[in-house]
Amino acid sequence: MVMKLGSSALLSLTTAAISAVAITVWHPTCVCALSAKDNATAYALYSCAKQRKKDTASLNAALTNINSALDIDPRNPNYLAEKASILFGMEEDEESLKVALAAIKIEPRCGPAWTAAGKDYERLGRLQEALAAFDTADKIEPNNHYYLENRAKVLVVLKRYAEAERCLELVLAQRKAIMAANPHAPNFNPAPFELGVCFLEQQKWNETIKNSDAGLKFIGPNDIHRSEYFRLRAEAYEGLKDYAHAIADYKQILKSAPDDRRTHQRILSDYEAMGDKANAIHERKIIDAFDNDILGEEEQREHYERTYLHKPN
Repeated sequence: MVMKLGSSALLSLTTAAISAVAITVWHPTCVCALSAKDNATAYALYSCAKQRKKDTASLNAALTNINSALDIDPRNPNYLAEKASILFGMEEDEESLKVALAAIKIEPRCGPAWTAAGKDYERLGRLQEALAAFDTADKIEPNNHYYLENRAKVLVVLKRYAEAERCLELVLAQRKAIMAANPHAPNFNPAPFELGVCFLEQQKWNETIKNSDAGLKFIGPNDIHRSEYFRLRAEAYEGLKDYAHAIADYKQILKSAPDDRRTHQRILSDYEAMGDKANAIHERKIIDAFDNDILGEEEQREHYERTYLHKPN
């Protein structure tokens, strides 16, 4: 049975637009069937590209591999979708989108191509088109947790938090089932950051804290995204008027970003909410110093260490 794509899914796929970009990425003259040897060679190059794509330092090599695969099999939609994904990783969003749309023209049921197009649309700020693309990918491969996660991220940006929360809960349920069925499956994050955003924006303070706790435990002490979870949790504590815990989380952020004025401002506001005038005045002096460019980067770090690591509250 052939799936009929709705008009929303084909929002930007006009015949003229697709035809214009498809010429640049596949050769309509190559219509002969591949030999077994050529097919194996192209697939090996494709597999190598997928592996190399995982390392951002190897994206150029991955692009070379996938281009070689496309030289052999230029109308393979999966190879085109992979090229689009690599270009996305290289932040070549417009070119990535062109390649993804070419893959869709060849095979409208290519889920990875719709996903690649959706990610391009999202980064380009074309959110409704991104959502339509991810919806189409989900119709092609229902309940694919990667497609659902991408869809949820767009819903968060669109501030459709309740929908995004339901979507992410389904993602977590599917991943839990995958890990239960296969002990060698990847250990998925049990607390996506976007889910915490959904909880926070709906003022579900305790759920936000619980999600942040799990996220911080999963990502480990050296992950660059730790500050995002600390900030989420701090804002949830503020929602509960637990300013002491909020300040403690903001100070965790300052360990890696001592010159973050926004974080200092939140600490000041929390001290004021607590009625702690002494610490509020002290925090105001730090902010004033940043505003007046009194402290250099190294001085800011030293000031933080003196202020927060050696001075009791």
